[in-house]
Amino acid sequence: MNAANPNGAPRSDVEFNLLQQQLITVRARLDRQVMQLMRLSQVSNQLLGRQDDWPVAPAFAEAIVDVLDVAVAAVWVFNGDRHEPSFGSCGLTGSSSHLELLEAAGPQLAASLAASRHPTRRLDSLGLRPAVGESLADALVCPGIGRDGTLSAVVLAANTATTAGIAEPISDDTAALLAVLAEKCAAHLDHRSDRRRHEADIHRLAFFDLLTDLPNRRLLGDRLQKALQQRDHSGDITAVVMLDLDRFKTLNDTHGHAAGDQLLRAVGRRLTTLIRHSDTVARLSGDEFVLLLEHLGSDVDGATRTARMVADNVLHALNEPYQLDVGTLHHSASIGVAVADEPHRSVETLLKQADVALYQAKADGRNSVRFFHPSMQVRVDTRSAMEAHLREGLHREEFSVVYQALVDGDRRIVGAEALLRWTSAHRGAVPPAEFIPVAEECGVIHPLGEWMLDAVCKQLVSWQRDAPPGFRVSVNLSAPEFLHPDFPDRVLATLHRHHVDGRRLRLEITEATVLTDLAYAAERMDHLRDHGIEFSLDDFGTG
Repeated sequence: MNAANPNGAPRSDVEFNLLQQQLITVRARLDRQVMQLMRLSQVSNQLLGRQDDWPVAPAFAEAIVDVLDVAVAAVWVFNGDRHEPSFGSCGLTGSSSHLELLEAAGPQLAASLAASRHPTRRLDSLGLRPAVGESLADALVCPGIGRDGTLSAVVLAANTATTAGIAEPISDDTAALLAVLAEKCAAHLDHRSDRRRHEADIHRLAFFDLLTDLPNRRLLGDRLQKALQQRDHSGDITAVVMLDLDRFKTLNDTHGHAAGDQLLRAVGRRLTTLIRHSDTVARLSGDEFVLLLEHLGSDVDGATRTARMVADNVLHALNEPYQLDVGTLHHSASIGVAVADEPHRSVETLLKQADVALYQAKADGRNSVRFFHPSMQVRVDTRSAMEAHLREGLHREEFSVVYQALVDGDRRIVGAEALLRWTSAHRGAVPPAEFIPVAEECGVIHPLGEWMLDAVCKQLVSWQRDAPPGFRVSVNLSAPEFLHPDFPDRVLATLHRHHVDGRRLRLEITEATVLTDLAYAAERMDHLRDHGIEFSLDDFGTG
């Protein structure tokens, strides 16, 4: 017979009943945990499909109530500002003033949690009980810590006091899940920030130049299109100022691309200071920049004067010296301007007209401003044809070298000057003053100069036996040739290939070439002088 307990029930029955109650409690706890985890999984899945503009704080407050099965939840999201977080709540009843007090408590909660080493805290333990806290029971708060270690959110979960004044306590499991939800909130905020940053990076790559951080061709085209549409509707005139840096390639060849990039950034900064807030400075490519001038009024003459003033200011500003890592450099620019003085002008047409005016400025000696005129198009077409014929002529060996004797005071021949001549199949005899500038600009001058030096060395070989002592042949050099990094090596290699003594060669360069970079020019002149080559100053190819 089983022993009885003081109440008369068998001891084994009491123990069985207690065990049964414990099992029921554990089963209920497990069922609740499973349900909470299922709801938590649903929240995770929902987060994946959320857009960036959805309200995070209210949505997470609803999730806390749903997942944890609590009566009240609140969320503060700190978007880089501890003083003005976004706020959301769920399940909170009472006056609006209570809600406002709870919302205002966010910064204090953030400060207290940031200083605490415990992830989840009871509201009472922080010494903060806003007025609305009087209606909350067993309130827990937890920080959401972002990837960078900073507090990005605060979440709160609580129950309300029952009518009997007895609160249902929040379990340790629920507190642990609150920490998980806080972590998910912070992770979502990190992901959203990453996505926004990624989208901003994509936008910047699509519409801005990486080197100068200026608008690129695409963004310029969009803004110019809108400006021209505005011109058609309101009559407000727009102008385009296009420029590129004179002899920029020579700078790259002389000092390297790092110096060239540094100069481009400096030019971009200077241009930005010269325009109004409503205007645009863009970098198209290489050393080519465009200023878009909008809202110039409806008077064509007035708009043209304004564009002229801006272009002149740009020309003056870009002529100021540049302090670069390689030293102090001077650089000029050529500028072309096109004014949209008639309606229904297209983006392509206006940019092409500015480009034509720019080429005219270069043809007129650089470092100048030219406004587009229809007659310029004819000259541009002529220049393009000249470039094509130059390349063809070099391939077809249409060039030749003639020699002009140099005599001393006693009329004795002491040397000769080599002069380049071109007899084009399309143009006949073309003066050097016409084709040399085009060859310099399009880069043909380098293979052309190599061909000429090779021809001169061949001639020197045939003259070496009969040439008097001190006899030298003078060869004219353009600035791009002389300043090219490989020029000294190419000269010495050509002499060596033909077994010509350097004392038979004189190189003629212009004073402007030397002044482009005096130290650099002196260094390579000294190097070539060490091999017997002589230098003199002259004008290129005009003999």
